[in-house]
Amino acid sequence: INVLSLSFGIAFSGIIFLFLRYESTFDHFHTKADRIYRVNTHIQDTDGMLRSAFSPHPLAEALRNTFPGEIIVTQIMGRLPGELLINPGTDEAKLFEESSIIFVDDEFTQTFDYTWLAGDPAMALQVPNGIVFHEGMVDKLYPGKTYEEILGETIELNGKTLLTVTGVIAHPPLNSNLVFSTLINYDAFYQANEERGEEDWENLSRGCTFITLQENVSQEQIQTRLDQ
Repeated sequence: INVLSLSFGIAFSGIIFLFLRYESTFDHFHTKADRIYRVNTHIQDTDGMLRSAFSPHPLAEALRNTFPGEIIVTQIMGRLPGELLINPGTDEAKLFEESSIIFVDDEFTQTFDYTWLAGDPAMALQVPNGIVFHEGMVDKLYPGKTYEEILGETIELNGKTLLTVTGVIAHPPLNSNLVFSTLINYDAFYQANEERGEEDWENLSRGCTFITLQENVSQEQIQTRLDQ
């Protein structure tokens, strides 16, 4: 009984330790994790305060103009579903439905760190219509091919927009707020939607805004002016 009790005690202690470690290290793999903030939206209405992780699309550009040199701003949209057609226009064309697509802007790789298995992290998502997969998607879409071999391959998004594979990253850690299988440059979304929404301050459907503080800037400095 004593040995069995000790075994259960050790096992449960280990489980609790792993759980706490998993929960307390969310997004810690990003090198700037202690300086990255998400801008949340609070809306007061007759029913009380609505708190949202999403923010208006024009906010990103407004922040860049208001805090030049103090912060890096990136905006993401998703996760969204989409249809990916590989080898379009050929006899080997094959359609896949994907539910974890995130559209990102040029500053995404300046904010978040992932392990790149192929492609240039500085340029992969700055290429108009660039698309980046994590390694699991490569195995699904291009079985038998290496990561380098799929660079430059053409993908058709939702039957209308042609994309070019520009990179492959290692599967992101599960304890992250950003869960995705595919990253696509924002331009591809704009091509598929006539209303870009740059001036629409009332629409929260376009995603989240993140800021990275420069090392000599404090959160309090930005928050006070952001409120104003």
